[in-house]
Amino acid sequence: MTVSYETPAAPVATLRIAGIGSPWIEKRRNSCPDPSFEAGNVTWSFSGSASGVHSTDWAQTGARSMKVTAGSTNRVAGDIRYGSLTAFPAGMAPGGTYTVSAYIYTPAAHIQLDTSLASRQRRMLVFIGGPGALVTQVFGPQAPNEPGVHRVSRTFTIPADATGVIVSVGCAGSASEPNFVTYVDAVQQETGAALSEYIDGDTNPDGDLERTRWIGTANASASVLETRDQGEILRATGGTITLDENYSPYVSASVTVQLTSAGIGELIDPRQDQRVTVTAADESLSFLPPRVFDLGIRDRTVDHAQQTLTIEAASDEAKLHDTKRLATTIDRSARAHETSLRGIVGWALDKIGAVLDPAGPDVDMTAQWNATNMLKNPSAATGITDWLSGSASTAIAWNSGVGVGGKAGFLRATQSGVSGAVYLSGAATGSTPVRPGDMHTVSAHVRASAAGSTLTISIRYFDPQGAVLRNVTVPSTSVGTAWERRSITGTAPANAASMVAYVSIFNSASGRTWDIDDAMISVGPVLLDYFDGSTPSTANYIYAWEDAANASSSTRTATPERPPDLFDWAPGDSLFDFLRPFLEASALRLWCDEQRVWRLAEPGATDFGNLVEAYATGTYGPTSVGNTVDGRDVISRDRDDWGTGVVVAYEWFDETGSRSTMFDAAGTDGKVIVIKRSTPYPGPGAAATILAAISQRGRTQSATITRGFQASPGYYSRVTLPGTAQQDGRVRRVVFDLATGNAEISTNGTENP
Repeated sequence: MTVSYETPAAPVATLRIAGIGSPWIEKRRNSCPDPSFEAGNVTWSFSGSASGVHSTDWAQTGARSMKVTAGSTNRVAGDIRYGSLTAFPAGMAPGGTYTVSAYIYTPAAHIQLDTSLASRQRRMLVFIGGPGALVTQVFGPQAPNEPGVHRVSRTFTIPADATGVIVSVGCAGSASEPNFVTYVDAVQQETGAALSEYIDGDTNPDGDLERTRWIGTANASASVLETRDQGEILRATGGTITLDENYSPYVSASVTVQLTSAGIGELIDPRQDQRVTVTAADESLSFLPPRVFDLGIRDRTVDHAQQTLTIEAASDEAKLHDTKRLATTIDRSARAHETSLRGIVGWALDKIGAVLDPAGPDVDMTAQWNATNMLKNPSAATGITDWLSGSASTAIAWNSGVGVGGKAGFLRATQSGVSGAVYLSGAATGSTPVRPGDMHTVSAHVRASAAGSTLTISIRYFDPQGAVLRNVTVPSTSVGTAWERRSITGTAPANAASMVAYVSIFNSASGRTWDIDDAMISVGPVLLDYFDGSTPSTANYIYAWEDAANASSSTRTATPERPPDLFDWAPGDSLFDFLRPFLEASALRLWCDEQRVWRLAEPGATDFGNLVEAYATGTYGPTSVGNTVDGRDVISRDRDDWGTGVVVAYEWFDETGSRSTMFDAAGTDGKVIVIKRSTPYPGPGAAATILAAISQRGRTQSATITRGFQASPGYYSRVTLPGTAQQDGRVRRVVFDLATGNAEISTNGTENP
């Protein structure tokens, strides 16, 4: 279509590459080595009776401070110091003026505060050596006598004939408090009379235009604060910036600039995690602020024939794709955050140095999974059917007394000798069928009538002919008179067909008894909470007997199922792949915007406060007017990203090596989209989440509008084009053309208002 409008000036898009600028210039220096006590007593000593230890109780900066104990009732003795009366600390010289400072934390006020000039309580101290062993004391003002953190300092000038300087922090006690505690941290020695903000080499080591660094060894040398100018600003000659809520990374850019110098290409290396700031502004709309994109550089290409440089960049989701587990073991630490999806996301973002915006929804992702207690009468609730004595010196009987958890009934074994055994599954040979390679966890609650006995629990595996293949046991340990749970895990060997589990007692005596209750055999290496078919069901689990109560195996059915394997970050897996099943199942979207803010929110929410309007009136041709230079309205059944139903197939190997497959489905028959995931099943929800997104793509509109640099996915959209009824929806994708200033917006969920 031809659109008649006043052509705006082309936008100005500029680039600045982080790490490219003028040479670094030192602005100031902290000459104190080991200023925050992170590495040890590199240069520090103690005077008087004072002593100190490194402590993580408190720190002004870093992780540690020096905890100084006065060790004396003397109020004019006791400090931590560096330097000498016969030599100058690094950076000091006769005739120079210096300011020294430190942060102190005192958990309590001094009971007896000496405010005299000689007091070494709560202040900065300087001792200057001179001719003939003369010592000049230059003490700073005392910090307020109250608990808390205070900064103490002193400015002084070294005489021309001085021989050395000692810098110290007064930590003295008093007659009432000889063990008064003072924490010392963040010590600074700077040239001049000004007291500046504390720095060391770790304060801002990765700054772009301002940084700190250690002159030598970290935490054992001076530190400097350096600054530089931002360097050359590059002007874009072409390219695009794309924001797409259905894609990761959310922001991607391809920007071309003219080469301004032969060496600039050598300064840009995506392998060094460099960043680019793209600033886009429409000069014809000066009242609107520029749009700034802070992106990581992914690729740079120099075209020597055209004398151009093209930079590909993306928002920080790319770091989640890049970061894969480099190890030979599985990281299961994310499960510590299973009650909070935000906690799981925070765990992942911490590995790329990012944090999640605190606002937004949360979902409980606690692992819960189906299981079977393979024992038929695990709690001996009404008798000891399916239990068996394993020794001639052990007699077993049912006891109707109170067992584990206040329930009635348990098995009691009576000894006629010093050792004995009880089979949990009713036979001395294999009575419980198994598959080779499966892991089994056996547990039982036990107690003895008297102290002194030891006890162990064991598994025995058999082949199909009943021959013993493997015995698995744990060391025998003391058993007390109160109920305690014992467990063991074993793996069925090749050709295994069955197993038995048994408990053995040693160092007992004739007439003594010992009890067993709430026994379990379950598949897998995890010691599950005890259950049987009589366990009350909860919102998370349904418990049932497979057949008759107390005479059949029991099942635990999760509602919904979410296996613990879901929390395994396996070697070679990216953080993006780790997080995706959680996000899909929870119907939440994680993305990082152009200002590096990470957000977790519901997908598809429309921002009705911001309207993007594309319109053209009249007929196609020179008489059409509006802000739209191109437009498309597509309704399609053949698109791969539209359907009436979704099936998500999950296939993975659990930690026992067994292949597991589960499915999630949502929608109706018609056109079903099948998505395969090589991850553990995260519970239901992913299919519904994906269906909610694709069902809105049956009709999509795209329009290229002028002056659209402020548009973003999620904005409310209104598209009115010739020959098409007005369609209201929401923006899902925006592509900015840096050469023309136009923006192509793509919408979904459109409908006639």
